[in-house]
Amino acid sequence: RTLSEKYAKENRLKVVKSWSVDESASKEDSRKHFFEMIEFIKSHNIRDVVFDKVDRACRGLKSAVMIEELIDHHGVKFHVTREHLIIDKASPPQEKPRFDTGTILGKYYIDNLKTEINKGLEARRQAGLWNGLAPFGYKNVRTGQNNKAVVVRDEREAPVVQEIFELYSTGNYTYNSLVDLIHVKLPEKKVTKRRIETILVNPFYYGRMKVRGQLLVGSHEPLIGKKLFDACQKIRGIRATTYQSKRKGTIVKPFMGFLTCGCCAHAVT
Repeated sequence: RTLSEKYAKENRLKVVKSWSVDESASKEDSRKHFFEMIEFIKSHNIRDVVFDKVDRACRGLKSAVMIEELIDHHGVKFHVTREHLIIDKASPPQEKPRFDTGTILGKYYIDNLKTEINKGLEARRQAGLWNGLAPFGYKNVRTGQNNKAVVVRDEREAPVVQEIFELYSTGNYTYNSLVDLIHVKLPEKKVTKRRIETILVNPFYYGRMKVRGQLLVGSHEPLIGKKLFDACQKIRGIRATTYQSKRKGTIVKPFMGFLTCGCCAHAVT
């Protein structure tokens, strides 16, 4: 940004508005600023735009097309400080390939970065580490010399999660009563029936991580045992079957509920 401002001053260009995005910023954040800039250029009849590098302007073919449109139809001149490049409608033919090459390299950079990030996420999954926001009952922390992101037990929420599973497994508690329980134990938490169901079906609590339909062994501390988890799934299955049979107009099918899964006790349809 400092280099671009220096360039603008040296070339007697008045800075009307500027955007600054870190190279490590997410795609959503970086493109959000890019689209804001495009609209600003069109609505304020801007004639000169200064970029630090070509790949900061074009992170793909879509953005390259939008810049080409600004050049061809709006008379915008693009200045790229590091490459000492100026592109407009009057640019000589040898300058355009330099800009196009920068666009391709920018796309390559993004694609390669995405691949490396996915490799890192997969390596963490294989090591039993959770990627993302910790479920209710846990919290995200960073630990060790490498500041590694891990999920650990939340001392306030974890006992409540354990109580939710224990009470529901008895068959004497509904989602609504468990919501009321959380509001008493943790009044600052806004919990719904849907949140309770999400907790009860999440294998994370007995030490497994569900990723793309697969159950992976997690390195985090389990809050409950597999036996208690299965007991809750059995209660859920029984209640679902009872609800279906009580619905008006429900057709009773032969062998309904005859086959159940040996792991989760859900009915096999």
